[in-house]
Amino acid sequence: MTSQDEEDWPEGLAEALRREAARPPATSPEEAARRVRARIQPRRQARAWLVPATAAAALAVVLTLSLFTSQEPAPSPAEPAAHVIGPLPDNTVLWWIDPQTPVYFVVAPPAPDSGGPS
Repeated sequence: MTSQDEEDWPEGLAEALRREAARPPATSPEEAARRVRARIQPRRQARAWLVPATAAAALAVVLTLSLFTSQEPAPSPAEPAAHVIGPLPDNTVLWWIDPQTPVYFVVAPPAPDSGGPS
């Protein structure tokens, strides 16, 4: 410590730190090393089954939730609005994508007697 540092400290603090540093340690170095080694030693793996069991349970929960959330409810057997559409010509096919979406496919040119363009 420089003399400038000692001037910035409160009076008597530097001397108290010197006295504390001169004291013998409360625990011997051998005992302190033994305690540290005991704390950092890997513990026995008595519960080695816990990690795989937790992973299996989490996987089961995820799969179960994905089954229930990915299934869309079956569409209600709603009648297509055939009475609104009216009769279709013979060369037209109607597909319903869902109850609100009709798709019309014309599969052949109109018949000559149906009044189509000549």
